[in-house]
Amino acid sequence: DVEGAEEAVVEGAEEAIERDRPAMLVEVYDQALRAQGSCAERLLGRIRSYGYRLFKFDPRDGRPVPLRVIPGESENVLALVERETGKVSGCGGLQEQGG
Repeated sequence: DVEGAEEAVVEGAEEAIERDRPAMLVEVYDQALRAQGSCAERLLGRIRSYGYRLFKFDPRDGRPVPLRVIPGESENVLALVERETGKVSGCGGLQEQGG
């Protein structure tokens, strides 16, 4: 837990992210990010710029669902790389649901 420094961590890992395309689990809490000179919108935009799709966890069953809005409260966000096939890597070929 890096307490709002998530953007700095992602920036520092840029070479490895672009090379290895790892699945990432990132806590997004705008208030903590702002205390470190960042914000949720900028962090999520940076992650998306690497070709990632973003998901949150459905509180009903814990399954990943597409992240559609910037979280106002603390939210664990799963970032997965979309492959050319339209499938998202990780989670057994999880595909983003329409909507």
